[in-house]
Amino acid sequence: MIMLLGRRDEPTDAVRDYSNCLSKALRRQGVTCEASQVRWQEQGWIVALAKLWKKSRSWRGRWVVLHYTALMWSRRGFPIAVPLVLQALRLRGCRTAVVFHDVYADAGPGWVDRFRVAFQEKIMSHLSVRADRAIIPVPLERVPWLSNLKSTIVFIPVGANVPSLEELARDGFVPVPNAISTVAVFGIPTWPAAQEREVHAIVQSVRHACAKIGGLQLLVLGRGAKEAERLLRTELSGTGVRLRVDGLRSGQEISAGLSCCHVLLFVRGALSSRRSSGLAGIACGLPIVAYEGRETGFPLTEAGIVFVPQDDIVSLGDQLAGLLLDKERRVALSARNLAAFRQWFSWDRIAERWIEALGSKNKDFQT
Repeated sequence: MIMLLGRRDEPTDAVRDYSNCLSKALRRQGVTCEASQVRWQEQGWIVALAKLWKKSRSWRGRWVVLHYTALMWSRRGFPIAVPLVLQALRLRGCRTAVVFHDVYADAGPGWVDRFRVAFQEKIMSHLSVRADRAIIPVPLERVPWLSNLKSTIVFIPVGANVPSLEELARDGFVPVPNAISTVAVFGIPTWPAAQEREVHAIVQSVRHACAKIGGLQLLVLGRGAKEAERLLRTELSGTGVRLRVDGLRSGQEISAGLSCCHVLLFVRGALSSRRSSGLAGIACGLPIVAYEGRETGFPLTEAGIVFVPQDDIVSLGDQLAGLLLDKERRVALSARNLAAFRQWFSWDRIAERWIEALGSKNKDFQT
């Protein structure tokens, strides 16, 4: 199987993390995987497509998985060349699959933003019909641009981009809960407007919880944490909330840090089965408080997650405080998360679903 990728995101790239984790899990089940990149941002589209055409000559009969986000294939969110990539692969006789890491495009206030959203949805709809398989990481009924729910369109949730608690345990790690009640946040946007909005929700909810329980610690890890540290410290000043910012760490360090917390707070929009940063809490057996929205559905509803209405910051704080004060409930939610992880969100289970979706029993894979 070929994992086909576009422009790299910096400083971390969740799509490449997904591709690497999936490839490793598929290899454990005997499926050969390799990565390839269309370097359009460096070479220009004409040269990049010519090189893809030449390279794909040896791919005939193999599955090629095109990983899609709008900005992976376009500088400004108009991925007009992606259908050309797919068509080139089809002409070469490749079996084609597209996995949609973006499912929704949020419209801004201007007409250009609205046009961009409509354009992206047209592209996604086109790819889902033209590819031999389309992999959607949220329940299909939650995707409005899917006009035809064909058997070639399959729902497979993503997995966490950090090691699970079970993986850490195999290496001898035993989580020791922090002495002070600790709320974890994994990842903060770096775009200023989104960063300010999310920091406000985090600060207000933990302040509300702190007032009820008499003190807590906020641990912020991952991408964007260091960039948001100054704003977090300013807004938390005088609140009694202790702030610890770890920022970017190795996957093992992030998982170990999460496993020693009491609750994960997720406010990057509604929690979804395509949000690997939120799913890290499930993999680490950490109870989660999160917004519910249009992408929230099964199997997330089976996990140890407390959902509140979108942008209801008071409810976020109330639920945080309730969980921090109720150890028995946290233990029950943790057990639900670990069970959901084994059933739906472990990379081995995700790889099994990929194999089923792409039809390896009919010898469609080279192994």
